[in-house]
Amino acid sequence: MAPSHIRVPMLVIANPHDPVVDYSAVRSFCRKVGGPPVEFEEIADSEMPHNIVGRITSPSTVERVIERILRFVRPKVPRPPEGERRRERSPRRERHSSPVAKRERTPPSRGSAARRWLPR
Repeated sequence: MAPSHIRVPMLVIANPHDPVVDYSAVRSFCRKVGGPPVEFEEIADSEMPHNIVGRITSPSTVERVIERILRFVRPKVPRPPEGERRRERSPRRERHSSPVAKRERTPPSRGSAARRWLPR
């Protein structure tokens, strides 16, 4: 899709030191977006330049990025009417401890173990 066809609000978070994604190309893309102005957040101090946020890969940026995302989303999402309760989460399904049940819900992994999941 051409950037000029985008008509939704966008928040772009990028690191100028990212070895994988071309930072100047990201900035250029953002300037070409046809919808509302793109909100751009530069994070230059993450522990891993390509993994801008993550409790393991870049823990120092987690709280800051969460706050930035919330500042972006909150004005765009309607609040429920006063007094209306939020929908309760449905309770988690009971987990089974049998090996068969475990095999049924466990996704395939790499290597020979994945062969069990392939159709015969």
